Amino acid sequence: MVTIRRGFSSFSADDLDAARAFYADTLGLKVTALDDGNGLVLHLDGGATSSSIPRRTTSRRPSRSCT
Repeated sequence: MVTIRRGFSSFSADDLDAARAFYADTLGLKVTALDDGNGLVLHLDGGATSSSIPRRTTSRRPSRSCT
């Protein structure tokens, strides 16, 4: 028997202010900033949420897949 549970979704954003504006103003989602200012919570239909965190830059090059 399969039990369905809620999943977890998150993604990083280069610019949290721009991400907030896009998801709130363009898509019309309710967006809540985390208290520490280091992320956003997007409130989706049905009570689901998704989190966005700031993208951290490093000196390493991003990995690339070979096709």
